[in-house]
Amino acid sequence: MTNPMTRPAWTRRRLCSGLMLATLGACASAPVLTPIAEGQALRVVVSAGPTTGDPLAIHNQALGQGMSAGAGTGALAGGLWGLTCGPFAVLCVPLGATAGLLSGGAAGAVVGATGALPDEKASRLRARLQRDQPISTQVESLRREVAERVRSRWTLVDDPAAATLVLDLQALELRSTRDEQVALVLRVQAQVRPAGAQTSSPPAARRYEVVGPLAPLPVWLDEGNDFVAISFANAMRQIAAQVVGEMGLR
Repeated sequence: MTNPMTRPAWTRRRLCSGLMLATLGACASAPVLTPIAEGQALRVVVSAGPTTGDPLAIHNQALGQGMSAGAGTGALAGGLWGLTCGPFAVLCVPLGATAGLLSGGAAGAVVGATGALPDEKASRLRARLQRDQPISTQVESLRREVAERVRSRWTLVDDPAAATLVLDLQALELRSTRDEQVALVLRVQAQVRPAGAQTSSPPAARRYEVVGPLAPLPVWLDEGNDFVAISFANAMRQIAAQVVGEMGLR
């Protein structure tokens, strides 16, 4: 991995600018997750749905409505993103939080179709993501983020008889605009099965969607930065925080 301090100044500025843009908005569908009392034994199971192995979809849409939907989570994620700027953290943390309020708020809805990415650029983008973030990496990243949070409130076990948090990585896609701005979209289904519950009648599942901010296509394609890896890591972190937080509500 290239040391950020050895890159030309313009490259470092572009990377940090991309990081400050990379905030996330998130939403979840009803019903709520089954609450689990703190300290109880809990098993975590993460898998990928069958559609995640399909060619990566790139929808030609823009993020535009629902300005208030993701503002709070966007500000939090923006501050976290600022920490990834290393020696620039003092600058990037507050600016990242501000950017989060803007882009997180804008991530509430999808509006009409725009121009599609040219085939050659779309192919390069798919190849970059499939090479850097295969499904196995995504599943492991989500499992790790959830497990870290579960350990702070429950006893993490690998016992099928224990209460189980089941996460299904259902879909990964990109959204693009006419001016070749691209955003990551990640969908996960979560379900809590109480200890001893019959698998034939599992509780209703709750769906989560994380929408990243729009960032220029060259940033996604630039092999000299960690934008793709950090984008995925923060999407997983956002979902894990929301799932575990809601699961502890009583």
